[in-house]
Amino acid sequence: MADFAHRAALSSEPLGLDTIKEYDLYCHYVAGLVGEGLSRLFSVTGKESPSLAHELELSNSLGMLLQKTNIIRDFREDAEDQRFFWPREIWSAAEYAPDGRTPATCILQLLQESQRAKWVQSAMIVDALRHACDALDYLRLLRDQSVFNFVAIPAMMAIATLDLCFMNSEMFKRNIKIRKAKAAEVRALFFPLLPLTVPDSASSSSCAQQTRASARLSSKSMHVQSTPRLPPPIQAFSVSRWRVPKSSIGPSATTPPSSASPLPSPHPQASLSTPLMRDRASR
Repeated sequence: MADFAHRAALSSEPLGLDTIKEYDLYCHYVAGLVGEGLSRLFSVTGKESPSLAHELELSNSLGMLLQKTNIIRDFREDAEDQRFFWPREIWSAAEYAPDGRTPATCILQLLQESQRAKWVQSAMIVDALRHACDALDYLRLLRDQSVFNFVAIPAMMAIATLDLCFMNSEMFKRNIKIRKAKAAEVRALFFPLLPLTVPDSASSSSCAQQTRASARLSSKSMHVQSTPRLPPPIQAFSVSRWRVPKSSIGPSATTPPSSASPLPSPHPQASLSTPLMRDRASR
C-alpha cells in the first residue's frame, strides 16, 4: 500500500495497475487483511471455532470478492476521479477488440467502444468469481447465526451485483447498484426465516426493543406452525367409563351412579315441572 500511495503522489499520470498480480495484491491489502482480522476476532470472542482464525486463505478470498465487486461496479465513478483499478493486463488484451487483433492503449477506450467494454467487463467479473467458491466454503465453517448473517448477506449481495453488471453496458454510463426491493428479494431468497424489518429514521430504543420482541415472536410462531398439530383426543361418553367386565352379575353393574345428570326427555310434557307450565298444558 505504501508503494501504491507513493506512485499516486509522484506520478502525473492517472493512477492504474499493470498486472493481475498487482491487482490481487492491492485487493489483499485493502480487504483481504480485513477478512483475516475478522476471522481472528470471531475466534477470540468464542463465537466461532478457534480453527477459524487459521483459515487465512478463505478469509482473504472472501474479502477480495467483496472488494473486486466494488471495483467493477464503481468503474464510472473512479474514471471520473482519474482512478483506474482495472489491471492493464485485462483491459488492453487484443482479444477483446472488435477485430480480435488490436490491443487497447488507454483504459478510457472502454467508454467509447461498447463491444470491447463488455468483453473486458466479463473478464473482470470472471476474475472476481475466482474467489466465490472459497467464500462459500468460508460460510460453511460458521456456526454462530449472527456471524453467519454478518458475513453471508454482503457475500450474497456481491454475487447479485456481479450478476447485475455482467454484459451490462449501463455500468459504463452511470453508477449502478442493487435497488432496495431487489436487495430485499435476494435476502428473502437466501434467508427466508429472517424477519425483514425496515427501521424508521427516528426510531428510538423502545422501538428497537419492540422490533426485536416482534422478531422473536414471529420466529416462535413460524416454528410452531412448522410442527403439524394433531386434533385433541375425543372424550368418550360416560358409557365407556361405567363399562364393567362380563363376569359382573346384576342389572346395577352397568347403571351409572345417581350423581350423573339424566338425559333430557324427548317428550315436552315430561319436563313440565312448574305449576304455570302444567296449567298451560292442561288447557
